[in-house]
Amino acid sequence: MKFISLHGTENNITINVLQNELCFFLLGGINMVSDVCTKLWNYNIRDVNIFVGENLGYENEKITHGTVKEMMCYQAENLSVIIVENKNYMKYIPSGIPDSEFIREDIPMTKAEIRALAVSRLNIGKNNICWDIGCGTGSISVEMAMRCPDGKVYSFDKKKQAVDLTRQNARKFSCDNIHAQCMTFPDDIPANMPVPDCAFIGGTSGKMHETVDFILKKNPSAMIVATAVSLETISECLNFSGAEITQISVARTRKIGNHTMMSAENPVFIVRLKSCGE
Repeated sequence: MKFISLHGTENNITINVLQNELCFFLLGGINMVSDVCTKLWNYNIRDVNIFVGENLGYENEKITHGTVKEMMCYQAENLSVIIVENKNYMKYIPSGIPDSEFIREDIPMTKAEIRALAVSRLNIGKNNICWDIGCGTGSISVEMAMRCPDGKVYSFDKKKQAVDLTRQNARKFSCDNIHAQCMTFPDDIPANMPVPDCAFIGGTSGKMHETVDFILKKNPSAMIVATAVSLETISECLNFSGAEITQISVARTRKIGNHTMMSAENPVFIVRLKSCGE
């Protein structure tokens, strides 16, 4: 059973329920039974069992059971705990989630095969702080979030539509540890932003050097992975010491009449940076 304290603090709820059959939540302060159940509902976790224990060990001890929907309006005592049973919990951490599963609209998205490799290069820990810069649809943010259920993912994009899509996909995939913000990186980033353990760079609007320098000033040991499609961007990346560059070409099958053909995607460069050059 995964134990999560919500007693006067905020911790991840839905991502932990997604990944564990049983979660025990200690409540108190601003977090009540109705708040937890409302969040589960809003983040696409609805087919779970809720057990609420109130005033445990006292004469007025009470244990109540219900569905998420039934418990969304439940008024529990202040001294309460919750056990959430998710029989359909995630049995594995997905890698390269199919593109078709994301809400997309007309915002660019890192494709599944590239995403799988890029995220794997970040070596994300369970309690890491991750930055997704130029988050687009949030596909990278989602795969980051699933690898740090006790951490946070901070997603940045200068386009409001992209930030809205990232938030929608965070809810669809039950990742309440994603915090998407409409900001121009690095100009608008506040000084108190949590320090990243790793960062993915999907777009910098021509500010690659400033972006990498900003991250490494925050944490000189941060693992940084970037994707690029142009030789100009690759040329800029070569100015960083320790740059490891991999070029990936992907081809997917498609049907033409009775035949199956291979359709090539644009080649993509994956760059892993460890330190910033002069």
